[in-house]
Amino acid sequence: MDRRRFGIDGADGAMMLVISIWALSNVFSKTAISEITPFSFVFARLLLVLPVMFGLVGLRRKLVLPAASDWPLLVLAGICGYGLYNVLYIMGIERTSPFSVALLLSLGPVFTLLLAAILRIERITAAQWLGVGIAIIGVAIFLSDKLRGGHYH
Repeated sequence: MDRRRFGIDGADGAMMLVISIWALSNVFSKTAISEITPFSFVFARLLLVLPVMFGLVGLRRKLVLPAASDWPLLVLAGICGYGLYNVLYIMGIERTSPFSVALLLSLGPVFTLLLAAILRIERITAAQWLGVGIAIIGVAIFLSDKLRGGHYH
């Protein structure tokens, strides 16, 4: 039996680190916003990511700019992918439990599919609509007790 097939390399370790960070993110965020305002937290996250991103660009030693035709979608992705997402995420985690936020975040592929359809990038098939419906029903079942009782924390 080849032992290399079952070994863990650097990429596996990096993926495990990302999974661990994501697993702790909701709990960490909920704890942090109990100490500082939600928008201060979003701003602090932005301040932390900027040096990392500029550092990565510096490591490449070459700045590659996207084509001019890609800028509108790039700006939209930046507004939605970082700006709007982070604000809504923090507002949501402030009002509910880390579990509920994790469950709602699992709808990310549904929102991506709907956005792709709105932007006419992809056409939604009947099977995809079925998947969207099942996902929404599943989340509604898990969150129904909170929604029914008005308990968001």
